[in-house]
Amino acid sequence: NVDNGATAVFLHEQFAKQYRIPTFLLEKPRLLSLADDSFADRILHAALVDLRIGNHQEQVLAFVTKLA
Repeated sequence: NVDNGATAVFLHEQFAKQYRIPTFLLEKPRLLSLADDSFADRILHAALVDLRIGNHQEQVLAFVTKLA
């Protein structure tokens, strides 16, 4: 449910709802552009997510959208 092949971190909106991940409204909405330069969605919300890989841990900004 986390897209790791992108230039930012994205979180599926249903995943955020299911796991009650707190989200917040972005001051400036962002357009989600695809590899072919088309636009897929307008991103209105984000979440701060704790990410842990092995012994490394950090908080990342994840944009909330509908992932295919």
